[in-house]
Amino acid sequence: MSALRLTPLMMGLLAFLLVADCAALAAYVAGWDRMIAMFGASGAAAARSPSGGWQPPVLDGDGGIRVKPYEAFAQTTARPLFSRTRRPFVLPAVALVQSPKDAAPPAPILAEPVITLSAIAIRGEARQALILTRAEPQGHWFSAGESIDGWNISSLGTDTLTLAAGSRTMTVNLFDQPAARGAAPPPPQPALR
Repeated sequence: MSALRLTPLMMGLLAFLLVADCAALAAYVAGWDRMIAMFGASGAAAARSPSGGWQPPVLDGDGGIRVKPYEAFAQTTARPLFSRTRRPFVLPAVALVQSPKDAAPPAPILAEPVITLSAIAIRGEARQALILTRAEPQGHWFSAGESIDGWNISSLGTDTLTLAAGSRTMTVNLFDQPAARGAAPPPPQPALR
């Protein structure tokens, strides 16, 4: 086994690191002495002086930290840190416009319900429609006169459903009729072999 041979460059680097470590240790010791001198017995007494300056948190008799009351932070709350002007936020005044007492409120505009007409059951004169909604994806049977999302079922045909909300009407077909809506028919599906 051969001995480790150090090149002059490696020896110079090791010497530099040794000097840097000694300098860092000396700075640490000098800084520690300064901290002890600054916050020693005389420093702690000066920090707790009643001159109105900053005071660090003081341990109470139970070993916990004594917390200042909220009123002690009046200057902090009076000048918010994240406000550009360091002034408290004040809501802008809003002018309230009052409508005449006899004016009727505007009627809400209902959005068209998103539904799928899945089936229509006819038994004599009675008709019911199986309608799928977002709230009931499995479907629910409705009769004429019932309501879906604020829209009333005005009539049930053999393959159509008519909904009405105020003066607006909406017709839903049982079977998809792309030619009736102006859309192109779907492309034929390839046969599986």
